[in-house]
Amino acid sequence: MTEPTTCCRADGNYCDRCDLLVGLDGLRVIAVERRGRNALTVTVESPPGPVGCPGCGVLAIGHGRAPVPLVNAPAMGRPVRLLWRKRRRRCNIQTP
Repeated sequence: MTEPTTCCRADGNYCDRCDLLVGLDGLRVIAVERRGRNALTVTVESPPGPVGCPGCGVLAIGHGRAPVPLVNAPAMGRPVRLLWRKRRRRCNIQTP
């Protein structure tokens, strides 16, 4: 592998090896980017799938994703920023 970050979603799938390095259950690595000479940004998100509305339990509708910075911490001798693309949802039932 010529570039260590190219395994992430190279073929449209999640990379289990990258997910293993992050070790966050329910979150998958979707990108690893170099910031400057030495720092990295690791972007994670939950896999797509149906989720119930927390208020009524009906199937919720996806409403995009919002970037949420989780942590800035060193890893492997480099500063690493972990960015979570949090799913936004809205209830499928229209209220009057």
